[in-house]
Amino acid sequence: MLFLTDVDHVSFEKANETRKNNLQSATVSLQVVIDLCKRKETAALKIKAAVSNGRVKLSALRRLFFFCRRPAEYYSIFNSMFPVKFSHSMPI
Repeated sequence: MLFLTDVDHVSFEKANETRKNNLQSATVSLQVVIDLCKRKETAALKIKAAVSNGRVKLSALRRLFFFCRRPAEYYSIFNSMFPVKFSHSMPI
């Protein structure tokens, strides 16, 4: 009878140790998942900022071309009004 109770005690200790190990493993796994989520969130925020910054740069570039296009159109209208090409050098 002593042998059976001793076996139960050893079995109970092993079960507790297994539960403790499983809990530690689950805790470590959960910490890894939390860290990955934080990194993913940080990366997502960085990507969002980069995309937003890219949109700002792209809209500035569009504005630049919009305002530069107008003088180019006026220049072509001016050239069509005066078909004679002017010489930049003056003969002596």
